[in-house]
Amino acid sequence: MCRFFVKSGKKNMTTKQKLAASKMVENGGNIGKAMVAAGYSPATAKTPQKLTKSKGWQALMKKHFPDTLLAKRHNDLLNKKEYIVIGKKGEREVVPTGEIDANAVARGLDMAYKLKSKYPNKQLDDESNQVSQEIREVVFRIRTILPKGGQ
Repeated sequence: MCRFFVKSGKKNMTTKQKLAASKMVENGGNIGKAMVAAGYSPATAKTPQKLTKSKGWQALMKKHFPDTLLAKRHNDLLNKKEYIVIGKKGEREVVPTGEIDANAVARGLDMAYKLKSKYPNKQLDDESNQVSQEIREVVFRIRTILPKGGQ
């Protein structure tokens, strides 16, 4: 079993967080399933950001997936070429296609960005859109009140 340990001031991970990280590695990256396997309730596991936004989790991600490594792997994946296998068993030949392996790119980046909580928060986006709409309404009301030319 894979184990993670992070000790840096107030960023210590709890035993349950460490177990969730290990379970996530074992199951291929599903944070929700890993949380349940680590003892979190199914309700808590439905909002994995409760784990991934914690200081301990962020310290773990920074230690094991530093931005420099992600940038390098990001570049590697973006340029990864596909291969095809031709021939019968025992006589197979691996031939590069010269094409980018889009599935590898998408899966690798998606997992890394999820782990590092780099995706925008939908709630913040919704709140921002609501504020923008309210501002547009206020501007519209002001324009209807002011005489033409804004005087």
